Amino acid sequence: MLQEFKVFITKGNIIEVAVGLIMALYFQAIIDALLEGVLYPIIAAIFGKPDFQAIGFDIGDAFISIGLVIDAVISFVIVAFILFLVLRGYNKLKADAANRIRASSTRRRSPPDRTLSGSSRRSSGSPRPTAMARASLSAA
Repeated sequence: MLQEFKVFITKGNIIEVAVGLIMALYFQAIIDALLEGVLYPIIAAIFGKPDFQAIGFDIGDAFISIGLVIDAVISFVIVAFILFLVLRGYNKLKADAANRIRASSTRRRSPPDRTLSGSSRRSSGSPRPTAMARASLSAA
């Protein structure tokens, strides 16, 4: 059973999910700080109240708070926008990396230089004499 648990826990998906959950917890802290430190003070400066919780109406002894829904919608829109920006940047980096890999693989696929030192051509286009040809020319 311990070995089976070890196999289960070391699978890549479990580790990736765990890392994702931990990052999500800290990402939520960033969003909360953004709302509490930036957005809600701006709302307080404009409307005179720090949030929308006071918006609502009474039905008998119950208070129906429309402001809670408005707060939740604002939080959702901010989280969705920030995630959009993060994923947009990630996709751009991923596409750039794929383009670099594609470009390097096309460079590797180009035909190799097939000229050998003995059979290479001069810029004039005339063949370069081999060592034996030079020896026979110098002997004559």
